[in-house]
Amino acid sequence: MSAGAGAEERARSAVRAHLAEAFAVHPAPEVAWGLVLDGRLVDGENLDRAFRIASMTKCFTAAAVLGIRYGAIPSRRRLDLDDALAEYVRDAARPFDEITVRDALTMAGGLPTDDPWADRLEAMTGAELDALIARSPLQRFVAGTGYEYSNLGYALLGRVVEEATGRPYTAVVAEEILVPLGLVSTGFDVADLDPERVVPGFRRTADGGLEELAPTRPGAFSAIGGLWSTVPDIAAWIARLLDARPDRWARALRDVQQPQRFIGIDASAGGPSANSYGYGLHSSTDPVFGEFLHHSGGYPGFGSHMRWHPATRSGVIVFGNVTYFPARTIATGAAEACVTALGYVRDPDGRRRGTGALRGSAAPSAVRATEPPSAARVGDPAGVCASAPSTSRDVGAPSGAAAAERATVVEADDTAGTAAPGTTEAGAGAEAGAEVGTPVEAEVSAEAEEQRVEAPAGGRPVPPSERLVERLGIELPVSAEARRIAKRVEQLLRSWDDAEADALFSPNMDLDVPRTERRAVLDAVLAATGESESGEADSGGAAGSGVDDPAPSASARVSDSAPGAASRERIGTAAAASAEVPDVVWTSPTRARWTVRGPNGTRAVALELTPFRQVQKLTVSVEDETAEQH
Repeated sequence: MSAGAGAEERARSAVRAHLAEAFAVHPAPEVAWGLVLDGRLVDGENLDRAFRIASMTKCFTAAAVLGIRYGAIPSRRRLDLDDALAEYVRDAARPFDEITVRDALTMAGGLPTDDPWADRLEAMTGAELDALIARSPLQRFVAGTGYEYSNLGYALLGRVVEEATGRPYTAVVAEEILVPLGLVSTGFDVADLDPERVVPGFRRTADGGLEELAPTRPGAFSAIGGLWSTVPDIAAWIARLLDARPDRWARALRDVQQPQRFIGIDASAGGPSANSYGYGLHSSTDPVFGEFLHHSGGYPGFGSHMRWHPATRSGVIVFGNVTYFPARTIATGAAEACVTALGYVRDPDGRRRGTGALRGSAAPSAVRATEPPSAARVGDPAGVCASAPSTSRDVGAPSGAAAAERATVVEADDTAGTAAPGTTEAGAGAEAGAEVGTPVEAEVSAEAEEQRVEAPAGGRPVPPSERLVERLGIELPVSAEARRIAKRVEQLLRSWDDAEADALFSPNMDLDVPRTERRAVLDAVLAATGESESGEADSGGAAGSGVDDPAPSASARVSDSAPGAASRERIGTAAAASAEVPDVVWTSPTRARWTVRGPNGTRAVALELTPFRQVQKLTVSVEDETAEQH
């Protein structure tokens, strides 16, 4: 067996061993995965199945913008990356006249993180987008001075593509990128895909069951995450990005993969890692493995991740079809196992000791390929179409692993922030907007999308971007309107009113978690802290910009139809009249948290606003106890 074949076998064994364990811990109704070696797909499972890849779409959007910039895509006007977005978006309000195309591409526009609000807007019409951006959004920081993952910025890049070419964004990506590359199983409209190959998405309910979610159709927000794809098509995309052949796309595809916007350095286990955002891709570099390029996708019903290692020309793709499936956590471990099997090994002193033995890799003359401890040796490694590690299970059964997976989640990449005490943060991407304490798999993210990502064991989570902005001293102040919303939310929790909830909540709130489930969790939290029985509550929290108006005097009785609330008072009249609204700690202009002390425990609340001042995420939990979601 040649050295190249031996390295390939070791990599397959290591990846399969890792995935068998990871899929057992993080089950989903259906998964798909692929292993890329030397730019070729050499192993995988469910290769003909089409999943929503969500924010992995962003690198295709960025490629379209750069393709126009460098002449690979015909256009009717010259596009400069330092053009203001307002040049392409008519009647846009401030600060869109200050945010450039480059700012939007690199998540430097200062727009606040907008998962899970934006995940529900894909089918928005162009006219509705025009009306939306005619209003001034909240800003996290001055454009060009920091990093904050923004779906809205990428939606506007879709409009830039349309204005520059005179064609629909989806048509430009399909005709100029997907078709020439032969990505025949990738597209924006689920109606155009083979229905036998389309994978349905699910949400895990509070009782551990699964609810199927209807897919969204293309619209003004397709540029943020609208693509469906298969493992082989994404493998072909990775191979094209690894291919340095000189052609009209060479400059655009090189630039897509270059670090552009520094996020931060993480110095946790394994040595320091420098993390940056490029044009639609993340770059993570450390002394042990060198650079990985990657992006996650997180949409309602799906979690996905692609990650590759340019030095060894290897990569891993992972898809799952349940909301906040931790694809990034799984793919990161698999990719590191692959690179280790190819000769990159962790030394106690953190030095990188070898490079890959595959054809085309830039290996030094002395290579010591080490068998990873966790690699399961197989006598006959399976081919591309062979079965992967079994992940079959009853899709309606609750996941014990999911319930146990309440480890602290580090918000990273596209939604940074501070979780409420005693809770876990789930939300991709991301590449993605789950809420703290949800009894479902932890989110990979929004997107995030690279959104709110669980830190893998021994991994290197990306530090929250708040810290970077705070160090630079450029964070914008919290608006008076945001402070008023926080006060209204606390009053709502003390005395629930559906009409007030309708006024405060973004539409995604009831789509993500039905209101009856939210109400049931709130009832449980108030009962656990003793607020629902005695009504005694005192405000508490760290010093900071707070809400200083007193709570209203009210004795609101929850209707018998509300779960777990029959014939009892939520907050006693006298106590509600005397209790102070707590001090609110604002971790950004759109994120706040506070605590309220009850007779039996402390209630922790975390709030996140959309760029347009609605509640997109609201978490209530019992501090220092098992987290509960509301």
